[in-house]
Amino acid sequence: MKPKYTDIYEKLLTRLSAMEPGDQLASETQLSKDFHVSPMTVRRALMLLQQEGRTIGIPGKGTFVSHRSGRVAGEGFAPAISANGVVPEARLFSASMELADDDAAQQFSLGAGSFIVTIERLHYGDGEPIGIEIVRVNPDVFPEALRMDLTCDGSILDHIAKTVPDGKWTKEYSIRAALATNEEAEMLGVEDSCACLHVVVNMMDSHSVCVGRSHCVYMGNKYEVEF
Repeated sequence: MKPKYTDIYEKLLTRLSAMEPGDQLASETQLSKDFHVSPMTVRRALMLLQQEGRTIGIPGKGTFVSHRSGRVAGEGFAPAISANGVVPEARLFSASMELADDDAAQQFSLGAGSFIVTIERLHYGDGEPIGIEIVRVNPDVFPEALRMDLTCDGSILDHIAKTVPDGKWTKEYSIRAALATNEEAEMLGVEDSCACLHVVVNMMDSHSVCVGRSHCVYMGNKYEVEF
């Protein structure tokens, strides 16, 4: 006899097939009432859906449909979406070197009066926006950051790192799901309720000091992230 939660999982699959990406599922409490089972049984079924990438669970917000059509690698947008037959394109939104604010000074262990380079790009697949990339680097470590081609495919942080051939860098990754902010939604051309995946990469030197940081916002209803 199969576990009860697998039966609920199959019923939820049927329900998901009639929903659109970004749609919100009913709460665990409501689903337990709908299916006449315990909230724990529903929770286990929902966990299966999330593990398969069919839904995104956002703490305090709920569970959203994520019928993803492709995968995006943690190292950048272009390689993975190209593998799915999608034509990638990166468009430079802004690039500047300014005095580091308090957050940057703390993040990069910078002294007073230090500068930080900020690069913002929009990524497209077949002409449609699919993600936002914001990169900050220490210009003392990467003096060529603003002189290189900032519309190149792939991770701009990786390309910048290659300008220092003898550099020994390590990376720390973090990922979270969240609804798009008003600004993110406007840039991506989606509703504020769109579920997004935020992938942050911190590049550290041999002394564990951050020298570069990438923050990518992926449209969660189209792509999933792999490392």
